[in-house]
Amino acid sequence: MKTRIRQYRKQKGLTQLELADRVGTTAATISRLETSDMTVSMDWLSRFSAIFHVPVSELIDEPANGRLELVGLLRHGGRLMALPPELRGGLNPDIQARDPVALQVGDNLGAYRSGDILIGDRLTRENIYLAFNRDCIVLPVGSEQCHCGRLTPGDQGNYWLMPAESGSQMIALPDLEWAAPIVTLIRHF
Repeated sequence: MKTRIRQYRKQKGLTQLELADRVGTTAATISRLETSDMTVSMDWLSRFSAIFHVPVSELIDEPANGRLELVGLLRHGGRLMALPPELRGGLNPDIQARDPVALQVGDNLGAYRSGDILIGDRLTRENIYLAFNRDCIVLPVGSEQCHCGRLTPGDQGNYWLMPAESGSQMIALPDLEWAAPIVTLIRHF
């Protein structure tokens, strides 16, 4: 079951460790609960409900074929900028992703055209290797800014990201919170 635990934790400005201390568990368990790698029981939902001051029903997320979260507008250099107001509500496409996340392309960049919607299937840190040599949306650890490009492994656990447009500089990323290989492109003609 997908939940909104991460969303509410971030709204409260809590780290995984801080939330773990409040509910009496570890940061690793919080990470697993946030990414649906662990079953979320009613006991867990009740604890989070009390901390976030929201009903349990608010912690349960819609299925993947519900509203799709857009995380930014892709610009030169692989940077994601804030979304224009008309896109802040997200999308409702029928997609084949376990944990979908999307962006809208803002400039013509390599094979992508301005207005394209790229949908990625978010992978946890433990599974990032499945995203290697694919175009991905990524979130570096400790950052609120996503990037997009071809993800490759670096040395000593680091990563490299090659933005879509030719001639751009590779971006060195020390660690990633998640990576979402692109699984769907929506292009309006």
